[in-house]
Amino acid sequence: MSGVYTDRQGEWIGDVAMAHPESDVTVLNIFSGGISPHYYDGDWTTNSGKHIARANINNNGDYVCTSGAMSGVHCNNQVYNDNTWYKPDSLDYVIKPVIKAKRTNLTEPASVSGDSGGPVVTTADGTCGHGMEARDTISGGGGDYVVCDPNGVAEPNNPNIKCHTDVFYSPIMPTLTVFGLAIAI
Repeated sequence: MSGVYTDRQGEWIGDVAMAHPESDVTVLNIFSGGISPHYYDGDWTTNSGKHIARANINNNGDYVCTSGAMSGVHCNNQVYNDNTWYKPDSLDYVIKPVIKAKRTNLTEPASVSGDSGGPVVTTADGTCGHGMEARDTISGGGGDYVVCDPNGVAEPNNPNIKCHTDVFYSPIMPTLTVFGLAIAI
């Protein structure tokens, strides 16, 4: 698979290195320097990052944080199905296996339209600090629709933005195996 990913302004992000549509994951070659064990954190208007210390498996009961381009960081999402499937309206096939987590903070969504591809991470205490564990990337949202806080999304007047109580994401360990990758620390 080949292609180029660009940001909202049409600026180059990276070239497609590998893709696995069945798990909804694409690996990008984003720069030609050394490896950086960091991820971008926050909505598309920010340029901050955090350190990734390791990758780990997902278990029911774990707390994870999502960091999507449209809505930024949302923590306190609790994994309640660590082996399910997801069918986005835009695809004619099912993505599986995926993890399903539900928001526990009722003032924030678990995911927002436009957050797909953002990292899912955690720490031992379930907060979104440094030394994060990678859990994979956001595939999409589900569950119930909730009212989006206009201060909590990058495009508050966009009528296509939907806020969800649940977030779906692929488990990272199979993703790393499929691509023959590891988290560099």
